[in-house]
Amino acid sequence: MNKRHFMGGVKGWFIAVLVLAATFGCSDYCHAAEWEWIISNDTYNWEIDKSSAKLVDFKFAGRNAVCWIKASQTDGSYSIGQWAFRNSRQGQKEALVMSSTDYDSRGNVIGRHIVTNEPFDFQYNPIVPDSIAELLFDTAFSYAK
Repeated sequence: MNKRHFMGGVKGWFIAVLVLAATFGCSDYCHAAEWEWIISNDTYNWEIDKSSAKLVDFKFAGRNAVCWIKASQTDGSYSIGQWAFRNSRQGQKEALVMSSTDYDSRGNVIGRHIVTNEPFDFQYNPIVPDSIAELLFDTAFSYAK
């Protein structure tokens, strides 16, 4: 067997294994969004990426439903944020936008905000009953796994 042919075969096989590992190894992180419309008002259309909804146990903030939420304006601009929802120790529904990115109507990034990836109690805001935020809360928990 030709040494050059053997090395090319091993190299090709190694690359194929790396590609497969990368493809299947990031399946939890690499996914297409499954946006589902939730509600609209005069200013925004609210959607949730139901495929991103997960139950997460944070070190300081306890169990949360975490998901991506999109708020689109009538002019075509929009924001996508990673939200965390939880019930406080007192039973109050609370929300926190962990990070968000703002886009213009052409899809260009016009702003980025990162708050935290490990939230603390004081960062959450209470959710007003019968509000859009409460509907987002309930929807996030219904999809979270």
